[in-house]
Amino acid sequence: VRGETNDYVIDYATAEISFTPNQIITANKRIVAEFQYSTNQFTRSLVGTNVLANFGSREGMSGHLGATYLREADSKDFSQEFGLTSADSALLVLSGDAAATRSGAERVEYDPEALFVQYTRQEVVNPDATTDTVFVAVSVAPDEGTDVFRVRFSRVGSGNGSYVRTGRSVNGILYEYRGPGLGEYDPVRLLPKPRRQDLFDLAGGFSPAPGVELFGNWAHSVNDENRLSLVDGDDDQGAAYTLGGRIREVGIGLGNSRITVEARRRFVESSFRSFNRVRPVEFGRRWGLDLRNVGVSGGNEFGSSEITNQLNGSMQFSDDSNVATEWATIRFGDFFDGNRQLVSLELSEEGFPDVNYELEHIVSEDRSAFQRGEWWRQTAGLRLLNVIGNLTPSIEFEHEDRQLRDADADSLTAPSLAFVELRPALAWRSERLEVGGGLDWRNERMVMDGQLQDAATGWTARSFVRYRDGRRLSTDATVGFRQRTFTEAFRIAQAGQNAESVVLRWNGAYRPLDGAVNTSWLYEAQTERTPKLQEIYVRTGVEFGQFVWTDSNGDGVIQLEEFVPETTPNEGAYVRTFVPSDTLFSIIGVQARLRVGLEPEKWWKNADTVWKRWLSQISTRTTLEVVERSQEQDLKKVYLLDFGSFRMPGTTLNGRVAVRQDVTLFRSRPDVGLDLSFNRIRSLTDLAAGLEERSITAWRASGRVRPVRRLTFRLSGSTETNRVDSESFSSRRYDLRTLRLVPEVSVSASRQLQLKTQVDIARKKDRSLARTSSIVKVPVEVRYNRARRFQLSGRLEAASVTLSGEATGVAQFELTDGRGTGTSWLWSAGAQYAINRYIRANFAYDGRAPSNAPTLHTLRMQVSAIF
Repeated sequence: VRGETNDYVIDYATAEISFTPNQIITANKRIVAEFQYSTNQFTRSLVGTNVLANFGSREGMSGHLGATYLREADSKDFSQEFGLTSADSALLVLSGDAAATRSGAERVEYDPEALFVQYTRQEVVNPDATTDTVFVAVSVAPDEGTDVFRVRFSRVGSGNGSYVRTGRSVNGILYEYRGPGLGEYDPVRLLPKPRRQDLFDLAGGFSPAPGVELFGNWAHSVNDENRLSLVDGDDDQGAAYTLGGRIREVGIGLGNSRITVEARRRFVESSFRSFNRVRPVEFGRRWGLDLRNVGVSGGNEFGSSEITNQLNGSMQFSDDSNVATEWATIRFGDFFDGNRQLVSLELSEEGFPDVNYELEHIVSEDRSAFQRGEWWRQTAGLRLLNVIGNLTPSIEFEHEDRQLRDADADSLTAPSLAFVELRPALAWRSERLEVGGGLDWRNERMVMDGQLQDAATGWTARSFVRYRDGRRLSTDATVGFRQRTFTEAFRIAQAGQNAESVVLRWNGAYRPLDGAVNTSWLYEAQTERTPKLQEIYVRTGVEFGQFVWTDSNGDGVIQLEEFVPETTPNEGAYVRTFVPSDTLFSIIGVQARLRVGLEPEKWWKNADTVWKRWLSQISTRTTLEVVERSQEQDLKKVYLLDFGSFRMPGTTLNGRVAVRQDVTLFRSRPDVGLDLSFNRIRSLTDLAAGLEERSITAWRASGRVRPVRRLTFRLSGSTETNRVDSESFSSRRYDLRTLRLVPEVSVSASRQLQLKTQVDIARKKDRSLARTSSIVKVPVEVRYNRARRFQLSGRLEAASVTLSGEATGVAQFELTDGRGTGTSWLWSAGAQYAINRYIRANFAYDGRAPSNAPTLHTLRMQVSAIF
């Protein structure tokens, strides 16, 4: 079940699945992730229709008949959209269903703001003294007359290519030449092919008597992988059918017992393709085909039709107790035969233990691989409900013995495996408290010297506790430990690696004294595998952009360090994102958070003593956060929050420690108030381009006084230290000390009209490079609000900035508050108008006039309707 408090979460931006401590993932877990994606390459049409007819009555004969037609097709006219040449079109026509590739290089005019990485060609000498002409990413503007290319790289597999993916200072995903067979990518482009898929399906059923049913399904599919080519057209069409009958829940005269019998035959041509999955998730394991490529929607690597016969029977003693059996065969032409038998029992009656048992036997013969297989699988479970009070013990048993034999040598081959697994557990539950735990012990035997031998022993322990005490206290904790130990023979012969891991999670909230104390905490630690991230900036336009590119070094190439945050809304044309690398790293991740809030006013609502009334005017909030994702080998250092081992170059991928303290005086008084805050952040990030370390310490005080109802004075002061050290980018290296003072006056001329002005005075000093700046900003704001009708706002700011020393990129942005040097002006106007209950109009205009750059205007208008 997805969710942070359940089993797993998904980060769609990085295509990453992370499991919570509720699921301890080991090498014995089977995880299937199915996904669909669209590249929007073609103009695509989709047509579908369905009709269903029912006849007869429930008491007598009845039946149904339905038909479905689906068609999804790409347009054939796309050559201009993808820039294909006549030679490309000819290649697609001749390629049939096979992949068609061409050189991924395309000569282009050099564009410093291109949305892709640009390359030039250079000669390199390989270790064997041969010479290659390779593509090298542009890092400085090329000389006039130099050939520049846009290059598309395709992944061809490890050891099959000459290029690797890497991250550098140039914006975008880069590929570097390493030599023949030393990479995973090649500069080739996989030509897009328009596809077409049709499916016509007839399904029906006939019931001559209650509980008796005959059913059938016939489908015909067209799956053309290349609409431009007549080659390989013989396998575009395929058919499939299912025929069967069932007798459902027929009484047999033994109390309430009922039997159900079903028989079916399925035929699927190797060329048949459906739109969705037609085979169960565990189809491969069900038939011993997990070593073969068998498609989920049809098709198989044998290239033969599938014929499956299946007979099922069950006897239902009650709603929760039954016994069932299954016999089935499968055949893929002359290449593969399988037989499967299954018996299962499930008993769940009030006053008796819950019992379940399943025995499965699979025999297979893979003549194309010269292998015979026999697979025994059995599982059993016993659960005693509330045997002593609310105590529920349980135990599960699982056993598998899989033997794959070489037909010629009569010896076992991989992945033959045998294991025995025991999982005892104990749980106790009351109205407020739930406690439980379990042990998973597993003994494995693997193939060595043609026979099964003792290979490894593993055990996993997990315990949990949950407590709920109304609104005051709620907490839950999970502890898991996993250890796997190989025998000496497998450790030496097959490099078996012993492993252990610990999974911890504890979170909760405590709100005593009527909520005057509000405490919440979270601690989570686990081992995981994660990629290193690469920072890139994607051009999206001003509607979504948050960053601006300025060619600060004048080389005509977009570098990562030349992106700075936007100064005015709707100015940035780029967004920052992080792309995962191709390689996963084993790390230890820990996350801890503690929040404590104090509001004495909630406890002393009607205090009768002076000191309680004074203390009631104070409220505080303390926050401590720790995040560390590290390759540290000593698990205890990370799990026990040994800060001395955190944020260490070479081991930390991402580490952060943050402390924040807020104190508010006279929070509920409208005429006076004081806010104090302290914030400290220490972080280290290891990205593809290199390490970046950041340290921020800030103190802030803000007071307000309202002598009369419509007039408010504020005075804010702060001091901040902001230090950044980047391994790769000089513009991200600075150590700023900032002193700031901001007096402010706001006037409410009426309920609809408010005016505000302030003077923002700041002094900044870069202690690493002896740079200083002085900043004076004077903004004036006006707002007019007519309830439920429209809002108007305007802002004008004059800024004067002096800078001593050289600074570019982010360093200059931070030293000048994004205003640049000299005298600059910022102005904005906005309006929101409710035309009626459903339609609203928004208007936003922003302007900026720097002292050494052209004036910038941005305008945005939007009309939205909600029905």
